[in-house]
Amino acid sequence: MRRITRWLARGLAWRVEAMAPWVGGKLGAAAEDRLVFLASHGYLPHLRHPRTSNEKICNRKLFNPAQRATTLADKLAVRKFVAERGYPEILNKLLLVTQRPEEIDFSRLPQSFVVKASHGSGWIILVRNKDEIVPEEIVDRCGLWMNSVYGEWGRELHYRDIPP
Repeated sequence: MRRITRWLARGLAWRVEAMAPWVGGKLGAAAEDRLVFLASHGYLPHLRHPRTSNEKICNRKLFNPAQRATTLADKLAVRKFVAERGYPEILNKLLLVTQRPEEIDFSRLPQSFVVKASHGSGWIILVRNKDEIVPEEIVDRCGLWMNSVYGEWGRELHYRDIPP
């Protein structure tokens, strides 16, 4: 069972995700990571001798997690990390940091900006023209992010210690 068809993998992804609350922690980290990998990629990973980049990432998460993974994944903490290494000039301008999205004053923001959560990956809103946005939609999406724990399903556990 090297590779399975995409439609079967998608169906399996849904089933693995649906089973997560009942399975949670009972299979062990390696088995759960293998199931998640199968659901995402359509084949079981080679964890002892990884060949692809995705297999190497899965192997590292399980057997050799980076000590700085949480700092490097945290969008705010990594700024300090970069500045301490002598590269503050490569950091973009930080306009606002808040834990309460409803307090965002959109009138004080520039015409274009980016909204992102510090405790997740892919949680981003690119605003090219402030006049074309609906602020309530952005606040609602940020509220969802604030109440979510990124990394549980994909087992990227270094995200769990990042404050939202």
